[in-house]
Amino acid sequence: MHELRLAAEFSKEFSKLQAKAAKGNGEARYLLEIIEKGMAKLAANPEAGKHIPKRLIPKEYI
Repeated sequence: MHELRLAAEFSKEFSKLQAKAAKGNGEARYLLEIIEKGMAKLAANPEAGKHIPKRLIPKEYI
């Protein structure tokens, strides 16, 4: 597993969501579950988040 670095804005919103889930908010718990699954997939993939050189990206995506 690799370490994930979270953006400051995401960290703030994530902590708010965790607080709501701790209070028993079902929607917040559901969203946290989805986010945590995604974060686990990113942490398991060593290639995730690496910079792709611009010359390798097709022009229609730029």
